[in-house]
Amino acid sequence: MSKLAICPSGIVGSSLGGFYATYLSQKYQIPAVLINPAVAPYRLLQNYLGWNRNYHTQQRFLLQSHHIDELKALEPKQINQPGLLRVLLQTADETLDYTWAEAYYQGCDLHIEQGGSHAFENFSLHCSDILGFLLE
Repeated sequence: MSKLAICPSGIVGSSLGGFYATYLSQKYQIPAVLINPAVAPYRLLQNYLGWNRNYHTQQRFLLQSHHIDELKALEPKQINQPGLLRVLLQTADETLDYTWAEAYYQGCDLHIEQGGSHAFENFSLHCSDILGFLLE
C-alpha cells in the first residue's frame, strides 16, 4: 500500500506516496525520502481504468481518465533539486520496475539494494538514516 507521511522536517513516501512526495519536495523545497517510488504511475494505472476494489477495505472505487490526467499534471518533468531527495530502491520489487526510478532519480542520493520487495524488506534498518537525512 502506498504511504505518505509529512513531518516538520520532511516527507517520507512509498510507492504512489513516493510520487506525491517527489512533487511536494520539488514544489516546496523540502527534503523527502522515497521508498520504492512510483515513476509515471499514470502509465501503470491505465490498465485499471473503471471499477476497482480497495484490497484492504474492499470498498469499490471508480478510476477515470481524468484521474490519470491529474497524476500527469503533478509529475515534475525533471528533478531540479536532487539534493532534497534520498531514494531507497530494492531490485526485486514485484510491483514496480526499480530501473525506472533509478533512471528518473539520477543525481539524487540513490540507494539500491539487491533483492527485497515492494514492501521494502528490512525497512527498520533504515529508520535512523532516514531521520538523519530529514533532520540535516
